[in-house]
Amino acid sequence: MESLNSKSDVLKNAAPAEFFEWTVFDDGTVRIDKYVGDAEEVVIPAEIDGKRVTVIGENSFQFSEITSIIIPEGVTRIESCAFASCSALDLIKIPESVTEIGEMAFLDCPSLTSVNIPEGVTEISGVMFAGCSSLTSIIIPDSVTRIGESAFTNCRSLSSVTLPEGVKICTNAFVGCKLLTSIKLSNGVIVDVITLSSGEKTI
Repeated sequence: MESLNSKSDVLKNAAPAEFFEWTVFDDGTVRIDKYVGDAEEVVIPAEIDGKRVTVIGENSFQFSEITSIIIPEGVTRIESCAFASCSALDLIKIPESVTEIGEMAFLDCPSLTSVNIPEGVTEISGVMFAGCSSLTSIIIPDSVTRIGESAFTNCRSLSSVTLPEGVKICTNAFVGCKLLTSIKLSNGVIVDVITLSSGEKTI
């Protein structure tokens, strides 16, 4: 996919409305309910039928054959399992407008190597990246206060994690991350992963 560097680029390259099933909320905004297109590289439109897209719905892309996805500015929520089991997905761009990402949103995406977490997200939900076996590194923004249970379970290639100081880490958040021996805090402190192996901890 060619680089999309501006809002106009995203709008110009957005997938057509017929590639999606959607729901219109009472406030006139749209939730994407299901991807029914056949493109592997997908740019979600910022608007459908003149209405702003604000939510990527539960299971909306699950099991699809997409390889890349660009989410437009204006989306605020990615719901549970939205991109779960997308085995070929290796690129996703999440806008800064997103403040909530549901549980298992990227569960079992074995081709995903990196992902940006927007500043403003407050929780890495449970099992969010479990089974992302090609994920090598991740930086968690300072806005995050909690890493959910089993959030990174079996991310076997994960070797670099940066977390904000004071974050709460739930049980088994990093279990099965065989290459991860330590975690760097945003203040520069290094924490041994062994100390995070069981129970809930705040670091």
